[in-house]
Amino acid sequence: MQFPDWVRHRRLSVKLVIAIVLLSSMVTLVVTSIQVLIEYRRDVHGLEQGLSDARSSFSRSLGASLWALDESQLTLQLRGLHQLPHVDRVELTGDMALSVGEPDGYTHRHEKTFPVSHRTADGVRHPLGEVRIDASLAAIHSRLWDRLTVILASQAFKTFVVSTILLALIYYLVIRHLQSLAGHARAIRLERPADPVLLSRPEHGFMRPDELDDVASAMNHAVSRMAQDMRDLRAAEERLDYRTHFDMLTGLPNRHLMQQLLTATIGSTGEQACAVVLLDVDRFKAVNESIGPEAGDDVLRTVATLLRESTPADWQVGRFGNDEFVIVIPGAWRAADLRSRTGQLLQSLGANGKASHLALPLSATAGIALCPEAGRTAPELLRAVDSALQAAKQQGAGSVTVYDPMVQQETRRQLMLDADLHRALANGEFHLLYQPIVDPATATVVAVEALARWEHPDQGTIPPDTFIGLAEDNGLIVPLGEWVLRQALADIRRLRALPGRSALRTSVNVSPAQLVNGGFAAMVETALAEKALPGDALQLEITERTFLTNVARSRQALQRIEALGIKITIDDFGTGYSALNQLRRLPVNGLKIDRAFIRDMLEDPQDAQLVRAITSLADGLGLEVTAEGVETDEQLQLLRELGCDLAQGFLVGRPQPLSDLMTHLGHSHDHA
Repeated sequence: MQFPDWVRHRRLSVKLVIAIVLLSSMVTLVVTSIQVLIEYRRDVHGLEQGLSDARSSFSRSLGASLWALDESQLTLQLRGLHQLPHVDRVELTGDMALSVGEPDGYTHRHEKTFPVSHRTADGVRHPLGEVRIDASLAAIHSRLWDRLTVILASQAFKTFVVSTILLALIYYLVIRHLQSLAGHARAIRLERPADPVLLSRPEHGFMRPDELDDVASAMNHAVSRMAQDMRDLRAAEERLDYRTHFDMLTGLPNRHLMQQLLTATIGSTGEQACAVVLLDVDRFKAVNESIGPEAGDDVLRTVATLLRESTPADWQVGRFGNDEFVIVIPGAWRAADLRSRTGQLLQSLGANGKASHLALPLSATAGIALCPEAGRTAPELLRAVDSALQAAKQQGAGSVTVYDPMVQQETRRQLMLDADLHRALANGEFHLLYQPIVDPATATVVAVEALARWEHPDQGTIPPDTFIGLAEDNGLIVPLGEWVLRQALADIRRLRALPGRSALRTSVNVSPAQLVNGGFAAMVETALAEKALPGDALQLEITERTFLTNVARSRQALQRIEALGIKITIDDFGTGYSALNQLRRLPVNGLKIDRAFIRDMLEDPQDAQLVRAITSLADGLGLEVTAEGVETDEQLQLLRELGCDLAQGFLVGRPQPLSDLMTHLGHSHDHA
């Protein structure tokens, strides 16, 4: 049997019909079986009743005929019994044996036996025999089977009709709407939520809303929620994208987006000419700390607004981080022209902006990098412009500097040296040279200055003016200074053991960072004790920067050091900041005149007067004076005339290893 597609391909419909047919068939079978059983029992009961009635009707006449031995009459009576429904044989036994009919051969039969007797006139009943009636159930069974066939056929027809009608109703009322809901569900897309589902039936009807309405409503609600969730998700993605690419405070593109814009501007191979300007807001940290972060935010918003308003439309302005702003400028520019244009921008910023609620005008410092001169990729240009900005900061607030490749190379070299410096001390790459210090009057060596040298494995000897500043910046000056002092004490102990050199002292330079370190004085005392040396074996040279760095703590350390008998000298006197008040208050024992004054004092009368003034000042304060950079006999002679106490320089002796110095001092008691 070929069913239409809407039946064959709808398993729910088929399942429902099969369930209905099976249930209906089971009910039909049960009901029909009960009905047939009842009819069967009724027919059998009717047969029993007929045979009982026949007994009542024929018992007396049969007894009389048998008493009279009237065979013909008995035969007639037996035939009368044979005519009863379903009876196919009647047999008489007793005083006379007679039978009528033969069994039809049907296995299911029913028998009825009753006695035959005769009562005489004297009232005595005489048994004469018995009659057995044999009935066949074939007719009853046949009728029941026919009945069963008719019932089953009619029930099957009714079931088919009802199932077909139910299937059509189920399809019309349920299945087609489920198909519509399924199709609607398949049409739903995250990027395009479907329209609300509408069932193809009247909006209002009997027993509405029903479960289908509930499903449709739930689906519409789910689609609506999905659409809302998608809108929320897109909004969240847009917010996240905005946060990823824009600065929330100023609304400008952030560092990430500006790097992308810069990459797009210069092209994939860096063939497009452009420029990058990096601005740093001056005094931003002071405003932020003195007034508060809200004021700092207000400054940044003001700068962002002014930059947007003061730059052409094709200039990309962004916030690069903290108080830095970046501008990506397309096209080729001459360095001088862009420096001038950037200077005008900074002037506009100062004229139109104020630092929060203060009357202090805004100012900024800027660095400039040109493509392709400074680099052909975004990272290269950003490194270059940052280097230019750092150079501009060193020139002062409001400065504008164009990137110089040589500066970048020097910066890279400094960074590499900084990294190498961390391992140099552990690897034993430092050593000491010693330069003699003599009494000009007698040419006797009275002291030696310990000078640290760094033997770099790749770059050779690194001068002190290069690595000392690095060590002060990265904090290594404290352990490096301790190593120098301990090594100098170990060496001076060996030098003082030479004949006639027991009063020799070693002079060690000390950084202001070492003095303000809480354990410096204790370390010096411990180092002297470990070498069993008196305080007069050591002289410490401090710079004039000590007067500017935590004077109270420095004074405390110097006083403790002086108490050990250690001499304290101000190095490079006259080149920095030396307040006479500090000279009076700090425990200073001597001054060292910078080599710049000594070098030109024979040709420049002013330098000679300065040396004379310093010598007179030191003499008045009771301070020992040492002249550095003495290279000629004439200079040494003039220093003698000026009353200089000590002299140091190439004329006296060059910096030399300890072994050479010991050899020289061991052979001469007068000079190195």
